[in-house]
Amino acid sequence: MNGQTKGIIFIFILWLCAALLPCPFAYAQTVKISNLQVTSRQEDMLLFLNVEGAFDKKLDEAIHSGVPAVFSFSIELNGDQGLFRSRTILELSVTHTLKYNAMKNDYTVRRSWEDNRPLTTNTYEEAKKWMSEIENLRLLPLSHLQKGERYIIRSKVMLDKATLPFLNYIFFFISLWDFESDWQYYRFIY
Repeated sequence: MNGQTKGIIFIFILWLCAALLPCPFAYAQTVKISNLQVTSRQEDMLLFLNVEGAFDKKLDEAIHSGVPAVFSFSIELNGDQGLFRSRTILELSVTHTLKYNAMKNDYTVRRSWEDNRPLTTNTYEEAKKWMSEIENLRLLPLSHLQKGERYIIRSKVMLDKATLPFLNYIFFFISLWDFESDWQYYRFIY
């Protein structure tokens, strides 16, 4: 075999491997923030949101094998000063952690914005609900806002892989297990 024939065979094998291997983008999960809302109660601004599409088969299997799942939420409040201009008023990061205890057959969720107080349940559905929602998160006192001004809140969620150092060599090859949502925006006038 000459060099040109070997090259053609090599390119054909590469093309065949690419055609037969599953495309990671075909299976990428669509995780998104939904129902992003703000409201006020007494003197404070409160945030509400939900996460959709975070739990898939691979994440379920990892949780049930004892791997904790940590969702990290990034939240920003900006003053909207027109096209391409804004001033940052608040940057906040909160986490939700889900751990399955196979001995007790229960799930514990801890949410940083609730002082990591453990919420324990025997049902996976309830644990997923706790992981996928933020309700009544105090952002800041209303006195930090100006009447009649425009504001933008944006938020996104990601699976925090930093909690899995002993599994990094495995999850390096299984990137379908992780996710990061796009930013979700909510504009309002105070």
